[in-house]
Amino acid sequence: MIGEPMRVGGGPMQVGELDSPRFGWIWMVPYFLLLYCRIDFFGAQLAGEGGADDGALKMAIEAFSYAIAGLLILARLDEVKPLFAAMLPFILYTIYAGFTAAWSDYPESVLLRVGHMIGLGLVAIAAGAWSMQKRSSIFYFTAAFMLAVLIMSVLCVVFLPQRGLVTDLTGVQFEGARWIGITGHPNLLGAVAMAGIWTAIAIQYFNKQWWVRVMAWSTIGLAIVALIGSDSRTSMFSSAFLVVVLLLLHARNPVGPGEFFKRVAVLSAVLGVVIGAVYIVSPDFVSSHMSFGTRAGASNSLSDRNLIWAYGIEAFKDHPMGWSYDLLQTYWDSHGKLALFPHFHDGYLDVAVKGGVVAEMLLFWILVRIGWSIGRLYHRDYQLFALHAAFFASLLVYNLAETGFDREALLWPFMIVAWVSVEALNIRLEGETSMVAPDFRPRPDIS
Repeated sequence: MIGEPMRVGGGPMQVGELDSPRFGWIWMVPYFLLLYCRIDFFGAQLAGEGGADDGALKMAIEAFSYAIAGLLILARLDEVKPLFAAMLPFILYTIYAGFTAAWSDYPESVLLRVGHMIGLGLVAIAAGAWSMQKRSSIFYFTAAFMLAVLIMSVLCVVFLPQRGLVTDLTGVQFEGARWIGITGHPNLLGAVAMAGIWTAIAIQYFNKQWWVRVMAWSTIGLAIVALIGSDSRTSMFSSAFLVVVLLLLHARNPVGPGEFFKRVAVLSAVLGVVIGAVYIVSPDFVSSHMSFGTRAGASNSLSDRNLIWAYGIEAFKDHPMGWSYDLLQTYWDSHGKLALFPHFHDGYLDVAVKGGVVAEMLLFWILVRIGWSIGRLYHRDYQLFALHAAFFASLLVYNLAETGFDREALLWPFMIVAWVSVEALNIRLEGETSMVAPDFRPRPDIS
């Protein structure tokens, strides 16, 4: 079957070869506890980047998830050691973030951030260990989780509009209400929708049963509704980009460079024609809905990303080693202002402001490592290669206009867990292929 893991010498691996009972379902418990804490803000309205710290209950659940992951890893340390080696750039990134406490006015805030980073690393390793033997199950469970979140968010908007809708963000007024559902921010709901679309498409590649199709299309339908209701432009564009990349890669058949660029040309032409036609019919719609820098009804008070990016560039120039990982508290104090915004609406710039040149280089190393790990799946498991490549590409695009790196929100832990899962599967496939590789050594002549 095309897309299945292949043995050295040819032939698909059998299910049993990737389904040993070494890691049970409990290895996924920390992952789902963390996802829940990243999504549900426990009634807190309009949570910012520090939303992960809202309330003792939430912090207790997160600490519990980190503790479970740590204990599970200690119990099978020898088997998961290779994952620690694979995560070296993330580990160094975390260590450097801790060093920034030395020049922060709020070192306790930095240490709290670092604690979340360490916990995320443990959770990712636990999920990755489970992925060693469960090639696609993580997609099913995550899709089901996102479907539940989207259903609850829609119900919250309909029956508890005072909780599920918001009409302003940090003083910026909107013409109409934006959805937040059970999350604490419209952009977070958009990120949930984006993740839901990805996992829903994935499970349809793995299973064609009717109940899977119903689950997948229900998730995609609700995700589209949530994207429209939340008016999260970055998530809309990134979700569309994800789908386009998947169409280009076509996860059922490997695509050569020539065919890939041919598809790029065709899809680009189609999209250009569609956008051109819409612009001819309604130019105002295109200018107001296809721009990241403007939003109908928003005031001019820092709603334009160009102004926020200008702040970020100046902040980086002022402190090339970074202002520290304290939610920009030191930065705003040094400027004699209250926090005008918690991040710079650009993941790459945000990391540069917090951690400076060193952190930016370590982030680049992380991204290169993720891309390299996904690339290794091309000849081993093309389905997973296409799915992860599309999602990774969409995250790179997302971070051009929104901060999705190094935040206690959703997409950063989602990216780290997906990366470690890919690393784990590569490690497992290497082990399987080495065991089934034919022995071509000459045999002694005993005649």
